[in-house]
Amino acid sequence: MATIVKAVSLSFETISKPLTPSEMQQSLAKASKARKFKFSTYSGLGVPAFYFSLSESGITGQGITAVLGSTTYVGASVESKSVSKSTIAALAKLAEKTVSRSLAQARSNLDRHSSVPRSRPSTERATE
Repeated sequence: MATIVKAVSLSFETISKPLTPSEMQQSLAKASKARKFKFSTYSGLGVPAFYFSLSESGITGQGITAVLGSTTYVGASVESKSVSKSTIAALAKLAEKTVSRSLAQARSNLDRHSSVPRSRPSTERATE
């Protein structure tokens, strides 16, 4: 159990269809009842985000998830109650930067490897 207390998770998620604010609230409310989650908005990232905490079976966790687009979410969570919200927000920003760099590198690799080879000019001359 001692290692769980020191766990940090960075996350990135893309969903197939945008969630409306109402759908998100319903989903959060359902999770709150089922797993003893508590949710609140978090404004320290400059994008819509929410802070969550969970305490169950002797394990306390908390995290921040930011909404980067209508279908893209990034966040960080820790299994400790002694980590500040600002530290978790810094971890969420780290997750965003890491994912952004990884996606840029993947796009670059894809562009480099998927480009169609150009035909070489012919050096042969037509004979009549």
